Amino acid sequence: MSKKRLTEMTAKITEVQDARDNVESFLEVIEETASDNRATVRGLEDELQKAQEALTVSVDIGESRMLKAQADAIEQDISLTQQVAQAKITKMYQELEDKVERFFNAHKGAVKMYQELDAYYVANTSLSALKEDAKLLSNFATELNNSFRAVRQVLLDTGLVSQAEQNKSYRGQHLGARDLVTELWTYESKVRGYVQQLQQAGKL
Repeated sequence: MSKKRLTEMTAKITEVQDARDNVESFLEVIEETASDNRATVRGLEDELQKAQEALTVSVDIGESRMLKAQADAIEQDISLTQQVAQAKITKMYQELEDKVERFFNAHKGAVKMYQELDAYYVANTSLSALKEDAKLLSNFATELNNSFRAVRQVLLDTGLVSQAEQNKSYRGQHLGARDLVTELWTYESKVRGYVQQLQQAGKL
């Protein structure tokens, strides 16, 4: 039974890690897209500056008309490029929030499974396997805690969640949730304390 539970928990951890990777990789796509948009606008601004400089020194009315029309067209291109870029980034952030929500759903399911697994080990572990089992459960907890913190930080870094709301609820997920810690450490501490009592009493 414990082997089956461990296999299921491992699969759940992988699901959470994949969901985290989807969030972080999509954020990279957003950042690259925003960078490309800025580069495009800078290029247009350079063209505009050249057209405006040429217009100021032009001594031919026909050429001036052409340069003025060119400068106006570039200004319009800059405005439209920024507008389209902003709309695209806004849509991408909405997609990012959907990916974050899918992560939290996966994480929530993994936490529930972890708590059930932890309770199972508390009830069934042997004293000889206690430390080894506690380390195993701690590794699972660490993976879940680190993934949660990483995605939470994405929300803060992107401004999707403000610093003032960092410990509040986001799409049904409490962002200030405490880290998971296996109850086996508490169990191990109590056993160690009992062993010390027996040793002090001369029974061990």
